[in-house]
Amino acid sequence: MRNKIFILTAVHNEIVDTKKLLRSIYSQTYKNFAVYLVDDGSTDGTSKFIQTNYPEVNILKGDGNLWWTGSLNLALRRILEESSDNDYVWIINNDCHFSKDTLKNIYIFEKALGGSKNIIGSVVLNEKTKRIEDNGVKIDWRRLKFSTGGTDAISTKGTLYPTAVFKKIGLFDAKHFPHYFSDYEFSIRAKRMGYNLLVCHKSRIYNKAERTGIGNIPAKPSVTQAFGLLVSRKSKVNLMLQINMIRYVCPKEYRFGSFQTLISKIFKIIPLGVK
Repeated sequence: MRNKIFILTAVHNEIVDTKKLLRSIYSQTYKNFAVYLVDDGSTDGTSKFIQTNYPEVNILKGDGNLWWTGSLNLALRRILEESSDNDYVWIINNDCHFSKDTLKNIYIFEKALGGSKNIIGSVVLNEKTKRIEDNGVKIDWRRLKFSTGGTDAISTKGTLYPTAVFKKIGLFDAKHFPHYFSDYEFSIRAKRMGYNLLVCHKSRIYNKAERTGIGNIPAKPSVTQAFGLLVSRKSKVNLMLQINMIRYVCPKEYRFGSFQTLISKIFKIIPLGVK
């Protein structure tokens, strides 16, 4: 008997992207799945559309303050009540789409490995350029740099988790990583507890890359831009987020170098932003 896969995503508006995601999900050749979607305070009719057109989707509601990590945890608590240790959770962003064999490919890849301690990511491509944006994560802690093409961490863009991993090590860390880097933190925590991080190259996800938060630092940021880069939850260079990565995730032997790098990053932003 095929294992059940609980497909999990979270949305806040952007109904056009969600429609494309749902079309991808319900075209899958692997059929033993259930969909859990967290609507975190959408005001564009997302829930009504899904209830009308995809009544089988399990919708959980937030008030707009859950963000990505809180949304995942809300659904995971429900999924863990309804799943067995032999099932899986496949987490996917709502701004992604994929071919009909994607779920089957990642499932076959996982079953061929054997064992039950594998977390398997996908190859993520920019939907416009077809350039690889994410292929597992390589981390240079000294330079506080996260690049594609490694298995030091795994993002949540099309990643398959055994349900048992959440029972063993807990959920995503919403306190310290409410939006970004909670997936990296979780996968690093899992790896340290004996789980294998892998990438299935036949599982290919197409992502709307321009929606992936604030990450590029302008050559001459204004004061407003500099402030936003350092404090916005939508910014991948958010100051507190980076401090928390160093404090709670970075290996002890690299923390001093990471803090030095962080300080230099801040000074690359602030002086240029102050007029």
